[in-house]
Amino acid sequence: MAKLTPPERVFAYQTNIPNESKLTVVRDSGFLGGCYYGFYINGERAASIDVGEKVEFHLISGELTLGFKGEGSICIANVLQTERQIVLKPGEHKAVQLFADSDGYLDLKLITLN
Repeated sequence: MAKLTPPERVFAYQTNIPNESKLTVVRDSGFLGGCYYGFYINGERAASIDVGEKVEFHLISGELTLGFKGEGSICIANVLQTERQIVLKPGEHKAVQLFADSDGYLDLKLITLN
């Protein structure tokens, strides 16, 4: 089970808002340990997530562009940001998982909340 990303590495979207939507982001414990993933919402850096961590964001509903990339020069996935678009309806709570394969290919996918 993923542990919470420490508050010092969560930079945005932490305040409850009326009629909010929520997004939970989970980083897998896969192949690219050793570097953080910078996670972005609509181009804004929202968190720096380590292996096996999760973070929850409080958002206004609508279409969002989610992106992430490795942070730091030692991270093989630090050049291009992977991005996907999702739509959050008012009051909706969705979750995505950030993952990498052994070749350093990054992607994010919707997952079911437990």
